[in-house]
Amino acid sequence: MLYKFFSEPDAERTDRFDGIAHDGQLWVASPHSFNDPFEFKVVLDLEADEETHRTHFMAQKPGSTEAEFQSWRGNLNGGQWYIEQAIRADLLASIGVACFTEHWENELLWAHYGRNHTGFCVGFDETALTSWSEVTGHGKIQYAVDAPIYHPFKEKAQLFAYKAAFQKSFAWAYESEYRLLFRKSSVLIDLPEGAVREIIVGCRAPLILRDRARALAKSTASIEVYQAAENLRAFSIGREIVEENVFSMTSHF
Repeated sequence: MLYKFFSEPDAERTDRFDGIAHDGQLWVASPHSFNDPFEFKVVLDLEADEETHRTHFMAQKPGSTEAEFQSWRGNLNGGQWYIEQAIRADLLASIGVACFTEHWENELLWAHYGRNHTGFCVGFDETALTSWSEVTGHGKIQYAVDAPIYHPFKEKAQLFAYKAAFQKSFAWAYESEYRLLFRKSSVLIDLPEGAVREIIVGCRAPLILRDRARALAKSTASIEVYQAAENLRAFSIGREIVEENVFSMTSHF
């Protein structure tokens, strides 16, 4: 199961809840909208022997002279930062991303992405998502201290996109993130049939959201609906199935 956290714009609306639960739509985001300014960061290693450089240059600019090649090679390292930024910008503009986690019970994710536990979390069938025809790539995020290094004269171009999309700073390791990549971004797309398996409303969810969860539980058998609740003897979160005339003890603070 893969999980995704959602917040509502305010306590009187259920736009996102209804969009997932009833419309079956998922927002595919542009990486430019992410809260980490170092997303998709890759360092280029431009070192190679002269003949490798020449082969690459002539393939990119056929008919060039030896003098032009030598000028390009002499300025290669000086233009590294610009080259890195240009390649990164092209990649950011060409894909969309949907971010998930493997852990619904993570209190930090509820606080950061579930709007201080007032939102909700959706559990998706992993096979339904990863076999979805809209998806162009998927995988777990690898966390590290240093940015990944890409060797453009030795490695295939596809590897740059993989290193950029699936590696992040170790500071984000608590998220246990899993990503789906798409060809388009900043758009709502229809989820595959049966993708939504669970919905969990936060332990501070407002009454309107808890009522929508209760109505959903009553109207469908294909989605398990839960209420998150604090574990009374630990700093942790549990959950209880939403049932008619059963009211969970949730946080009052």
